Amino acid sequence: MISTHRVRTSIIAIAASSFASPALAQDATDPNAGEGEIVVSGIRQSLEDALNTKKNNNKISDVISAEDIGKLPDLNVAEAMQRVTGVQIGRDETGAGSNFQIRGLSNNNVEVNGRQIASNGGDTRSNSFNTLGSQLFKEIEVVKSQTADLIEGSIGGTVKLKTYRPLDFRKFTISGQAQVSDTELTKPGYLFSGLIAKPFDTGMGRIGILLNGAYERRNVTAEGVAVDWRVMQSQQQTKYPGISTTYSTFRPGQVLVERRPFEFDQISLDGMVQWEATPNLEFFVQGTYSQYDRDRAQNRFIYVLTSNNSAGVTSPQAPVLSTYTRPAFGTEFTCTNPSQPATCASAGSTVSRDLLLAGELTRTPDRTAANFEQYKETQQAYAGGFKYTGSPIQVEFQYSYSKARVDRDALNHALNLTTGLAGTLSQPGARWDFTDGADLPSISLVFPTGAREEDNPSAYTLNNFSGQLGYSVNTQNAAALDFDWDTGANFVRNIAFGMRWSENNIRRFQQRIGGAGGLTIGGTNNLGTIQQNSPDAVGDIYQLLTPPVLDGYTGDIVRQWIVPVFDQRQDLNDYARATAPGLYYFIDPYYPYDITENVFAGYVMADFEGNLGVPFTGNAGVRLVETSVKGYACTLPVPGDTITAFGRELCHFDSLQQGNPGTPGPIPVTDNVDSNSYFKILPSANITFSLQPDLLLRLAASRAMSRPNPSDLAPSRDIAQGGTTGRQGNPRLQPFESDNFDVSLEWYVNRSTAFTAAAFLKKVRNFTELERFIFSFDEDNSGTIDDDEDFSITRPVNGGSGTIKGFELNAQVTFDFLPGFLDGLGFSANYTYTDSSQNSGFDELTGEQLPIPGLSKHAYNLVAFYEKYGLSLRAAYNWRSRNYEGGGPGSNDLRLYSVDQDQLALGRTVYIPYSAALSNFNAPYAQLDLSASYQIVKGVTVFGQWQNVNNELKTQYYSVPEALGNVTDTGSIMRAGIRFRF
Repeated sequence: MISTHRVRTSIIAIAASSFASPALAQDATDPNAGEGEIVVSGIRQSLEDALNTKKNNNKISDVISAEDIGKLPDLNVAEAMQRVTGVQIGRDETGAGSNFQIRGLSNNNVEVNGRQIASNGGDTRSNSFNTLGSQLFKEIEVVKSQTADLIEGSIGGTVKLKTYRPLDFRKFTISGQAQVSDTELTKPGYLFSGLIAKPFDTGMGRIGILLNGAYERRNVTAEGVAVDWRVMQSQQQTKYPGISTTYSTFRPGQVLVERRPFEFDQISLDGMVQWEATPNLEFFVQGTYSQYDRDRAQNRFIYVLTSNNSAGVTSPQAPVLSTYTRPAFGTEFTCTNPSQPATCASAGSTVSRDLLLAGELTRTPDRTAANFEQYKETQQAYAGGFKYTGSPIQVEFQYSYSKARVDRDALNHALNLTTGLAGTLSQPGARWDFTDGADLPSISLVFPTGAREEDNPSAYTLNNFSGQLGYSVNTQNAAALDFDWDTGANFVRNIAFGMRWSENNIRRFQQRIGGAGGLTIGGTNNLGTIQQNSPDAVGDIYQLLTPPVLDGYTGDIVRQWIVPVFDQRQDLNDYARATAPGLYYFIDPYYPYDITENVFAGYVMADFEGNLGVPFTGNAGVRLVETSVKGYACTLPVPGDTITAFGRELCHFDSLQQGNPGTPGPIPVTDNVDSNSYFKILPSANITFSLQPDLLLRLAASRAMSRPNPSDLAPSRDIAQGGTTGRQGNPRLQPFESDNFDVSLEWYVNRSTAFTAAAFLKKVRNFTELERFIFSFDEDNSGTIDDDEDFSITRPVNGGSGTIKGFELNAQVTFDFLPGFLDGLGFSANYTYTDSSQNSGFDELTGEQLPIPGLSKHAYNLVAFYEKYGLSLRAAYNWRSRNYEGGGPGSNDLRLYSVDQDQLALGRTVYIPYSAALSNFNAPYAQLDLSASYQIVKGVTVFGQWQNVNNELKTQYYSVPEALGNVTDTGSIMRAGIRFRF
């Protein structure tokens, strides 16, 4: 559907097309080199370093090395990782690379200099790299096979980030860069970074000090259309001419047209002191800090097509339908009278459904919304330790503390579009067409007056304010002691053993806004009347959105509407307090939890080498892990309960409604505490056969584990008021486990040219599923438990299993053998195939088995570069096939029924409408990035980058591509700047 792209001409764009990826020249002299020593640097040197590390590793891995200080080859760590075979990344709402998967799994570890850092993923254990400055790191290693000395917790792989160390520098070094950035849709930004490193020779040995930091201000604007698909309500389907009532029809449910401007400030700092007291004894302390502040002002126009009204016009648009038939799942029934189970029978062998791709509905309750969010994320990590490299024993000790905190403050203001120009209360209708060949789905308003009114203040009424204020915190303390013993033997040449302790605490808290609905000013909620009668109350707050949204793309959508405009979050807060004097914040009692994990691990691993006609090296070992979990959560009392006692501070709320003195307190909330522990044995083995000096065959087998997400561990119990169902977390969950088998064939032609192929198989078990159990209590305090005092509770339990398999191909070539200037050419290409099979359900429309979320079956990278005479050029293209995002919004099928599992758990067979939800897929995604640099004098380089040159749109759909779900344009990003190193 999408066919056009926009490129804005600017000074930076012109610069970016001429100068674009900071790298030193191929034959530049390194300031740290010895007299007469020429060091190859830039792209070619980074490739050589990466291949050398990969070749000499004792496990299967891939490596990315920085081209120069502060310069990984992409804009952030995640986007650099996507060039590695087997790695796929997600993109956040600004288009930047963020989360990642390794070989189809997101259950992965992140280490900085061999130390695990606290996750910034909130309710998950993942780390999002879009908030971490890539200028701090000199190398990224993606470890794909397990060894016993690796920290447990990953079943996909481990990402090892390495920072610069002061004693790696031979003399005083200072480097830095300054750059400006621009996008098509917003104002320019800028970045400054710098590194200072100084080694000292003293009477107490060598001491090194290093400070590395970066500050970036970035502005991005995202524009898009978002659609969800739901089953038509009964009145809509039965009264709409031309639509069959034999089976259900899916139609757009809620459609958003939106503009989201973002303003980012990011600070990244790293400092380290090394003391080499003797050639065999070294001490260090290191601290890393990152702060990421993001302000988002979001303006939305929302078509709401879920109203249970029919198409009430005389001649509605003729429907355009697409019919899909799938095998029945076996859990679907048809009922003559669902209240009488005897009238229900199996739905048969197939199920058919329609997609209403073009149609019209009247009286849709449309509205606009302005959402302002302040998001702040901090990550900090501190460590200290020593390393003794004597003979035959080496000893290393490290203690580390890390903390990640996310604060979110959101305030939203909504308006309703409900009146016509004539002043008669009426809701406009909506007409849509997903088949007209436009860039965007055509979704237009049909007003009673026949004229468009989106720019008329009198067509709007004030609705409400809403929002939330909350935080999540993850802290980790850890200590590790490792030994290496050089045995001096011919076969087992080294034995490594050690132990590690860690304590991980994860907690969260949230408040919501209440008392801010039914807004009026001067006795009316009509915006036009308010502006006329009470101009001082609103001033120039409500304006027409400019410029038009998604300008340049075809499709009949609303592009301008009335929005509230505020310079900053405090202005919106002041206006909300003045307009809704009853506004207050109340504590969300279901949201908080506090989970603590204590882990003690020990390992032993032997490195061996030998010759069985073919030389080989390898390692084999085992890791033993004991984990104990204790979870606290707040539990509202069940109906009739009068609990007022408090235990832990987590649930000790003085008042439910903060800022509303008239409310009583404390609220009747108490702690719910549960705990669990488990012991796991994780064996691993890696062996490398040197078939030829430069031809290696690697084999690996291991067992790995990954702990459940914090949100699944919280022991809160949520029972619906007046209902008989509820949900509870489960601290007794066991970790996911995976048996892994890997093989890799690697041919190293020379220092910068290699061809590799790898295959992998993962057998994963202990996926979480939902289980139901009965919770009984004396609700009416009668002294006995009656049948209606049994509650059906769901909670996650272990049970599912699956298999992930695939292969990876990689080629990296430099054309050193070509004559003259052509020997600066080079390229790399790789391809990854990943497939999965597991009990993940089936698509509601097509019946296909759903894959693991986020997994693309096919992905490839193409990179071409040229480097010579001080000039460095690079073009990188990344493509991945579609991937499953998750289930869409559920809605009741109008013709099918299912057995109510909650009632079945209570011993009753009750048929309820079948809940049908289409599957949400990310469409295939391709992105081209260009970069270039030129060394103008020794140690000074000018550069530029152009990211997303093809202006690829992020697109989603539901089940099939014609049911478009989301189109987002974040534009291209262009950067230009200067880098120095002395």
